[in-house]
Amino acid sequence: MSPYENLLRQEDFRRVGLCALVKPGMEHSLIAAVKQGPPPAQILFRNVHAFTGELPGYSCIFVYLETTDKDVETVPALLRKDPAFAVLTQYLSAHPRAEPTGTPWIRMELINVIDPTMPAAVSQTQHLGYFSRLRPDRELTYRTLHQTNWPGVVDQMARSHYCCWITFLIEIGSDLALFTYCQYVGHNKATDDDDMAADPTTQRWWVHTQPCLEGMAGATTPWMPLTEATSARATIPLPQTVS
Repeated sequence: MSPYENLLRQEDFRRVGLCALVKPGMEHSLIAAVKQGPPPAQILFRNVHAFTGELPGYSCIFVYLETTDKDVETVPALLRKDPAFAVLTQYLSAHPRAEPTGTPWIRMELINVIDPTMPAAVSQTQHLGYFSRLRPDRELTYRTLHQTNWPGVVDQMARSHYCCWITFLIEIGSDLALFTYCQYVGHNKATDDDDMAADPTTQRWWVHTQPCLEGMAGATTPWMPLTEATSARATIPLPQTVS
């Protein structure tokens, strides 16, 4: 079985990444609506985090959530029943493939899960979102690498206090867009990131992965940090049990 199939058998919840396009000029209004609006219905979703980014040619909102409903195809439709998401609709444009569903949200493809690398200390967890673009001619290489995450890379992530790294893929226009949700549970992210960058195994890993990515013009890293827009009331974690 593939790693993805094994994950579905092991976990009693599903990890979902959602994306919608933000109408031009509505970015700040959207962030305010997320922060001031009602929390997501915990009966439907847990560990909900929203991130926004202004990218070349478009703005978008990326939502990570967890659900015990194994039929993840129903998640975009369920968002219409949740007041926390319903109030955002006026600020959003639908992804072309989402239009037939009657909701602006489209579920992205889960392509990589590293979780958990270490126990999360909830009192000090930082929830982070990142964006990059995947070069179409390197898609197969990138997917193959992330089906076989190197143990040394995962170990260094744990030493650098990253609790998880979960990546989704969606096409937006001509872009293959990558959105990542991760948790940092340390006290000095800059130092921990430097330690990761100095790790020999991680350096060899990046030799293979970095050429697959296209960063923003002038950026020193292919991963662009997104702005978290989540109300703190939305972050109650879903119990995670492995059978």
